[in-house]
Parts: sequence; structure tokens; C-alpha cells
Amino acid sequence: MEIWQIKYFIQVCNDKSFSKAAENLHISQQGLSKAIKNLEDEMKISLFYRSTKGVKPTEFGKLLLERSRKVVCEFDLMTDFLYDKAKLKKGTISIGLPHSLYTNFFAAIICEFEEIYHDIKLEIFESGSLVCEKKMEDSFKR
Repeated sequence: MEIWQIKYFIQVCNDKSFSKAAENLHISQQGLSKAIKNLEDEMKISLFYRSTKGVKPTEFGKLLLERSRKVVCEFDLMTDFLYDKAKLKKGTISIGLPHSLYTNFFAAIICEFEEIYHDIKLEIFESGSLVCEKKMEDSFKR
């Protein structure tokens, strides 16, 4: 079972039609039918009741649909995360914090950021608000 087969299966369930699903997936109806048939053969179950009015999932199809939606959602989240992580630039971010903001609350946010973005270095300096403002202005002039 491949993730693309599961996505095809979900699309057929959503559209209640192989032809509409194939159109939405931008593949041929024959290709979609073959993919679903291969999935059914692999699992040794029927996933759809087929009629001239369209298709509807069998009891096994309903069970698979419920779980498949969760699996596809998690898979998409994982691939998005990895894609974003791969595109993430490496470097340094300088942050100036006035004394009044550098509290345990902000420290926790910084720790969480560093756990998620290992390749980005944070340079943090704590000073008065006027000094922080001056350093920011100077950094924009560079």
C-alpha cells in the first residue's frame, strides 16, 4: 500500500465517482481504477460498491477511509515540516531585549526556538530600551 493509493482512494470516496476523482486527480480513469483494484487485491477486500449511480465505500472502505484521512494528514504534515526544514536558512539572528522584557517567559520562548531551529544561532543582548533601539538602528544602516 502506497500513500498515493490512499490519496486516490480518499478522492474516490469524496467524489463518489471514479471519473470525477480521476478528473480531480488529473489522471486517467483507467489508471485510477487500476490503482484502486491493486489496493483491493493487496488487501484482499472490496473497498467500494459500484453501481451505475456511482460508488460508495463498503464497510471495510468506511473503516479504511476513517484511518486513511488521519494517515494522509500526518503524512502531509511530516512532508511539509521536512520541506520547510530543508529550506530553512542557516545564520544568526540578533535580538536586543530591554531589561523589562527579558523574563523567564521570554527565556522559555528562546529555548523552544533553539530546540526547533538548530541551525539558527541567536545572539541576545539585554540592555536598556534606548540602547536596544540604537543598536537596531545601527544594524539597519549596515
